[in-house]
Amino acid sequence: MADAVAELQCDPWPHWRSYRRQARSGLWGRFAIPDGWVARGFSLEVEWPKDEEVASSIRSQFGGRRYAFNWGLGQVKADLDAHKTDPLHDSVKWNLYAMRKRWNAEKAAIAPWWA
Repeated sequence: MADAVAELQCDPWPHWRSYRRQARSGLWGRFAIPDGWVARGFSLEVEWPKDEEVASSIRSQFGGRRYAFNWGLGQVKADLDAHKTDPLHDSVKWNLYAMRKRWNAEKAAIAPWWA
C-alpha cells in the first residue's frame, strides 16, 4: 500500500514543466515532440442517424459551431487589418476565454436565434 502511494506521488514526467516553460517563452522555434515521448491522434467517424429530424439537429449544431468560429476568425482578421493600418491600435485578446466572453456578450445581436 505504501508503495502504491509513493508511486502516485512520483511525477512520471519530471521535465514536462520545463518543456512547457520553454515553449511558452519562445525558446523553441516550433514545437517538437521530445525524445521518448509519444504523440497520439484519434479520428472519429460520425454515423448519421436514420431519423431525419435527429440528423437535421446534428447538422444544425455543426453549422452553429462553424458560424461561431467564422465570427471569431473575422474578429481576429479585422483586428490584424486595423493593426496594419494603425500600428498604435489597441488589440483585443484572442485567447479562448476573451473570445468566448465577447461572443456571449454579442451573441444576441449577431445570432438572435442562438440567444
